[in-house]
Amino acid sequence: MSVVMGHYDEAMVQGLPPEVREGLYSSNSYFMTIDTNENRDYLKRMAALKDVDGIWPHGNGVLTNFGEGTYLCVRAYADAVNRAGNMETTDILSALRTISIKGPQGSVKMDPYTQHAAVNGFLAKCNADGQFDIIKGFGLERPIIPDRYRQLHNDNLTEKDDQVIEVQQPFDVDSFENIVKSQKAHDGPGLLFSTAFNFVDVGLVAINAASKIVQVNLVAEQMFGYQPEEILGKPISILIPPRYRSGHGNHIMSFIKSDSNHVLMGQRGEISGYSKDGREIPIEASITTFQSGGETYYTAMLREVTKYKRIEKELKWQASHDSLTGLPNRKIFMERLEKALERTSTTGKDIAVLFIDLDNFKMVNDSYGHVVGDQLLVLMGEKLLAVVGSGNIVARFGGDEFVVLCEKIKNEKTTTKLAMSINEKLREPIEIEGIKMFPSCSIGVAVGCSGDTSSKHLLSNADAAMYQAKEHGRDKWLPFNAEIYKRSRERLDVANGLRMAIEKDEFSCVFQPIVDTNSHKMVGMEILLRWTPESGPVSPAIFIPVAEMTGSIYSIGSWVFEQACKAQVRLTEAFGYQNCPYVSVNVSSRQLETESFFKDICRTYNDIGANSNGIIIEVTETALMADVDINIRVLKALGMAGFKVAIDDFGTGYSSLSLLTKLPLSLLKVDREFVKNLELSDQEKSVAKAVIGLAHSLGLKTVAEGVETEGQRAILSDLNATYCQGYFFSKPAPLENIINQYGNQTF
Repeated sequence: MSVVMGHYDEAMVQGLPPEVREGLYSSNSYFMTIDTNENRDYLKRMAALKDVDGIWPHGNGVLTNFGEGTYLCVRAYADAVNRAGNMETTDILSALRTISIKGPQGSVKMDPYTQHAAVNGFLAKCNADGQFDIIKGFGLERPIIPDRYRQLHNDNLTEKDDQVIEVQQPFDVDSFENIVKSQKAHDGPGLLFSTAFNFVDVGLVAINAASKIVQVNLVAEQMFGYQPEEILGKPISILIPPRYRSGHGNHIMSFIKSDSNHVLMGQRGEISGYSKDGREIPIEASITTFQSGGETYYTAMLREVTKYKRIEKELKWQASHDSLTGLPNRKIFMERLEKALERTSTTGKDIAVLFIDLDNFKMVNDSYGHVVGDQLLVLMGEKLLAVVGSGNIVARFGGDEFVVLCEKIKNEKTTTKLAMSINEKLREPIEIEGIKMFPSCSIGVAVGCSGDTSSKHLLSNADAAMYQAKEHGRDKWLPFNAEIYKRSRERLDVANGLRMAIEKDEFSCVFQPIVDTNSHKMVGMEILLRWTPESGPVSPAIFIPVAEMTGSIYSIGSWVFEQACKAQVRLTEAFGYQNCPYVSVNVSSRQLETESFFKDICRTYNDIGANSNGIIIEVTETALMADVDINIRVLKALGMAGFKVAIDDFGTGYSSLSLLTKLPLSLLKVDREFVKNLELSDQEKSVAKAVIGLAHSLGLKTVAEGVETEGQRAILSDLNATYCQGYFFSKPAPLENIINQYGNQTF
């Protein structure tokens, strides 16, 4: 008895005992014993791989038929991409037609007619030790396409071969008339279509001049649920819902009597079909006329659109709803807000917008991950729906922002009660994945009606009121009022002014010395930004938060860092390389979070010629915790590039000691809050002592900020503060003033 198997190779015989595998034949495209230069080289490289201790049957290295096929496919695709010169599908497909590569078993060549690979075939016999003897090689074998895939329309074939038939391109319903005319004449109406039409992805139904069905394809049979014998010879109206049949019959007769030869899909719009089980099917249809055997026939091409309608519905839902919470998104909310405002002109009652922002949500994401953060957002959305009730709209604008629209507001008590209820509901403790949380939210409320506001202004007012609620301590609500409007306008004016401040040359920098606590010698200086528009100076306490909120901080921060690099170069000229004081520059959390931050500052100091060792990057403790993972990664990269890092305002945030040990820190800056009352409070002195002691235990130097008196300096000296900074030594001043003030110091 002989057994012949395909794809039976060395990998498969490993699990068989010698007496079973011996004598079994396999017809295949690859065996490890094929003697070609390519195969010998392939097996040699495989034997050299890690964890491979030899080639089968004397080791564990085995190449399967499928592994060899994958190897060839990847090489062929890469070759086609190189030939095409791009990644466009059509260009790659065209290039694949001409691919010919050498594989382990010999040359492999694409057959241009079938667009399949012609590969080498072999017949081999397996021995007891698991090796194969090659009995016969068949050379490069052309692919054979089964009859059911052949395309009988041969107009585009360049080679007429019983076994090599080019695969037809995707069916184009708009060219159906030309395809039908190209068919050979058939003897009977039952053979109007070639068998190839059973494989197009639209239903085809042919009728004669009497509107009787003479042929259907497989798709049409499946669409309507009929077998051919149940439908052939029946009037086409059997496929139309009963209530439409008389009208449809008139349409058919009108088309038959008209001079038109076809009506394409899309020109008639959607119509209804009628299945055998009584279901109505939404379909698109086109109809064309053709001649066969001296008779006139009419063919309807039918495409069921149920799936497309479902997809369209899903896409519309996705476009108007938040994918996480299922709530309406900004787009649909604004549309409904517009309509609600219009209705106020007839109802005479106000509407209210409540802008809701979760407090400290970023901390949840950073501490517990985005999965927990997402679950929190879903729960908050559900709580809002429960509080707000039916008739009002709850939407999610993205991030941790939710918005509520209430119509027919009777009086101020209505919004007050609702806002208080939301605050109360959202501050209820919750538990997610074993983590107990105590969330809260800040709410801004704006009320208006048609004629005195617009939808954008109403939303903007609610947002401004929410912003003020944040500034007033969070976990509360505030109504929009004149004072909030004034502050909102001021922020807007500041934001608009900042956009052009660099171009208008309105920024300048001053420097404040950082000195040795005991010797008073300057060791460094902090660069401080000043903004003086035409209207007058604006405090950094006002414009820096606005710059961070609007994103202007990116360009402003880059400009400040450039000035710091220039200052460092100037200090090197004035004091020399060895004795040069460092320049300390503040960086915001938003700058750290940008992907290009590290590359940008490295490029800047290289272009200017500054020394990275002479620049210290200051990050506030609060900013450091904004996105811990990203910040640690960026600060470590800065340390490797030669920059030193300082934590500013230390003691006011919530960083952990373990985090401090992971960073390339040089300095801890003790916040001025712990310095200003040193002479008055033993408690403040104890806190300052603890912070300074902590820094020294970590091997860090300290800078005490806000030193204004000799008494404060003396106490800080007793507490071993390394450096000091404050008005007692110098107010912030232009760089040249500082150089002149400390230029004669000796080191």
